Order: sequence, then C-alpha cells, then structure tokens
Amino acid sequence: MKILLVNNRFGADNIGGAEKIVLTVARALQKIGHEVFVLSLASRRHKIEFEGIKVKYLKSKFISLSHWPKLARLLYHIWEFRPNGFGEVKNIIDKIKPDLIWSHNLLGFGWGVAKLFRNYKWAHSLHDTQLLHPSGQISASAKKLSFTQKVYRSWLRRTLERPNLIISPSRWLIWHHQEHHFFENIPVVILPNPLAISVWPRIIERKKYWFWAGQLYAGKGLKWLIRIWQADRSLPPLYIAGQGKLAGWLKQEIKKDHRLKYLGNLLSEDIAAQLEQAQGLVFTSLILENWPGIIAEAIYFSCPVVGPKAGGVPEMIKNGTTGFLYEVGNSADLKRAVKNASNFIINPNSRPSILSTEDYVRQVLRHLENG
Repeated sequence: MKILLVNNRFGADNIGGAEKIVLTVARALQKIGHEVFVLSLASRRHKIEFEGIKVKYLKSKFISLSHWPKLARLLYHIWEFRPNGFGEVKNIIDKIKPDLIWSHNLLGFGWGVAKLFRNYKWAHSLHDTQLLHPSGQISASAKKLSFTQKVYRSWLRRTLERPNLIISPSRWLIWHHQEHHFFENIPVVILPNPLAISVWPRIIERKKYWFWAGQLYAGKGLKWLIRIWQADRSLPPLYIAGQGKLAGWLKQEIKKDHRLKYLGNLLSEDIAAQLEQAQGLVFTSLILENWPGIIAEAIYFSCPVVGPKAGGVPEMIKNGTTGFLYEVGNSADLKRAVKNASNFIINPNSRPSILSTEDYVRQVLRHLENG
C-alpha cells in the first residue's frame, strides 16, 4: 500500500516529539511492507531520501517563523486560512496516488490543504493543541479563551475537512478538542505514541541526582525549576539535557550552583542511560502537554516521574505507582513530590504495556479498514 505521511517538519528539521513519531511511523510502515512517502516543509524546495524514505519538501517560510516579530507571525497565521493556492501539493498527491494519507501537524501548509485529502482515505494524528492555538501551546493555568483564540478555533472548525479517523495518544487531548466541537461524529482511536527504544531496561543502582530533559525555552518551565533548586539547598543534584534559546542563560546559572549540570543535547541512547541512572525525572512544562515522550520513556526504564496535574500527564503518571503529581506552578508541591519520589522504586509489573511501532501502525490500519 502507498502511504503518504504529511507533517510540517521532517528529517533535518526534526525538533520535537511529533517529528520523531512521524519518523518512527514511517520506519514501521516500511518494515511491514508498505511504500512510504513523506510530504514536509523546508526552507527550500527539494526531493530527498531520508533513511530510505522518499521525502518531498515544499519551500516554506514556516521553518523560520519562530524568529519573526509577533505581528508578522499573526499575519502569517491569518494567511494560513487562504482558500486556495495548493497546486503544488495537489500535483504531488496526484503523482503519488496514495492509498492512505496520514496527516500529523499541518500548521504551515495552510489549513485549506486538508480539502485535498478528502478524495483519499485519510487519518489524522493529534500531537498537541495546534488546532486550538496556532502555537500549539496553551498555558496550563489559562482559564478563559481570548477573542483571537475563539476566532481561530471557529475558522478552523469550518476549514478542516473530515478525516476518516482521528488518532490521539491521550483521552484528554481528544476530549479537549471535542469540548470545542472538533471531530464530532468522527471515529477516534486512543493509542499511546510508540516508543522507538532499541534497548531493554537494565537493573542498575540509581545515582543521587535528578534529570530534566526537553527543549530549552520558557514554556517548558526550566527557569521556574532552576529558581526552586537554587532556593533549596537540600535538593539533590539536577542534570539537564536539551537545546534551545535558554542554553546561554542556563550555562550562566550552573556557574552559581555546583548541583546543576548541563549535559547539552543528548542522543536517544544517552537519554536512556540517564533515565536508567537518575533517581527520577522532573517534568515541569507550564503549557498543556498531550503525551510527553520523555515521561513514557522514563516509566519504561522504571525511572520515577514528577509531573504537573495538567493535560495528558495525569494519564501517564499514576500517583504512588509510577511517580508523583504536583499542582501546576506550586513550588512547594513540586518539592514535596520530588522528595516523595527520591527513594521510590517503580515495580516493573506496574508499568503500562507499550506497543511496538509495528503493532501501533497495524492497529491504526485495522481501525481504518473496520471504519
């Protein structure tokens, strides 16, 4: 079967969890015998093979959007609602003639691109709140919708065509969309994202430090966490991994506290090694997160996790079983959770079962066939 995966980033522009999942899905589909194509955006238009996967890149300014002034970004997002101008995408789809289009993050293509999918079998995977907010980042403490958010959601509900299947890693994420009248009367399957882990967990003695990993920007709560750590000398060492805008700031902060250590941007196998050794993983995102892969990986390696009571995180962390939850933004509650988890051991039998990537894609294809 010919399968076209559509995502706004792929390969060299791989920066987040969604991109890793798309690559994992592409590999799995190839492994079970399907012909896989990927359509993505790039700073220049070109064709390439990435790890044997046929990729077609469309030239787009979206790749550099985060560096634009706020007003320019707003105008770009308004332009995303243009009703036409998708001839290049149509030509690519017509040439491939896929048996299935499996879309992921469509921001950057222009939302009208979805109307090109309606003549094909079409599945759409949710990864974040991108359909509810153009940044995909909604504050975990937000109480009310702004006027622009209401307009954005209203426009998008009218623009987005109806997929044959919606795939969501968490119950919270699909509920959050349906609460705003997205995907009503459309088949939905809840499938936790697959983990592309090639090593089995080892039983080794854990060291007396905590681990934090993620993109280094304000929304992930790193500044908040560092301030908490600096103010409480009783907390253990904290190792930090990732890359992003706060890297320079972080390098200055670790000079002030010998307990803080910056590991840089780690490869997957190095993150796995940290999760095997650390006392626990502390997850501090200040935005609503769907199904953070780093939490799933930590639990896989029996590493206790401390995370906020927000978004899809409580579906992953079972209090007193796989870690401890804290109230969003409550520093005292976070410290309580860290101290509770410091000598906590996850029972391997209490870990949730994890689908192999091949079984994950087979389940999606089975739901499409049965639907």
